[in-house]
Amino acid sequence: MSARKDYPYPEDEFDVAGSAGGPEGVHRAERSTARKVAPWIVVLLVVPLIAFGIVFYLSQNDADMGGLFNDDEPAPTQPTGDADSPEPDAGEGTEGEGEGEEEEPDADEAEEEPDAEPPAPVDREVRVQVLNATGISGLAGVSSETLQADGFSSVAPDNYRGGGTRAKSVVKYTHEELKPTAEQVAQVLGIDDVVEDPEPGDSIIVEIWEDLN
Repeated sequence: MSARKDYPYPEDEFDVAGSAGGPEGVHRAERSTARKVAPWIVVLLVVPLIAFGIVFYLSQNDADMGGLFNDDEPAPTQPTGDADSPEPDAGEGTEGEGEGEEEEPDADEAEEEPDAEPPAPVDREVRVQVLNATGISGLAGVSSETLQADGFSSVAPDNYRGGGTRAKSVVKYTHEELKPTAEQVAQVLGIDDVVEDPEPGDSIIVEIWEDLN
């Protein structure tokens, strides 16, 4: 216990009891140095920890909000004038442009050609005149029988009564539709020359100027 002269309070009954060896009042007990220094140590340790926690919390919040509010990004500008007006697509063109122009066909369509008309079928019922222009008897009849064997049903053998002479036999047809039939007749008889001879009617004329056998 410190000396009484350093005690700042007036004596009372508790001081009397203390001097007689009895217990002193709690409020009169002198505090130790550790108890005096302890509150300051707590303040020095706790306050920095609290400050560090507050700063850390605020820094975390600033990092989370940085994506929403970024001061470094420039503010969007308001489009003005015709410079920012949308440009028309290349395929659209301007209004009125290309009106009245026909669209070019696709490459595949351009390559497709209209189907050619099928050739007229061989008409084995058409009239076929077989004319013997040689001096050999019976050549027209033999050729007629050969054509009948191929399916021609209207074959008429006869002698040639026209003028002029030819070196080779010939098959004539009166119009274009009979060309396939005339070619079939020439093939059956072994004649190379097939010509169109425009005459009235539907018929094929065979002029025999040589021995075909």
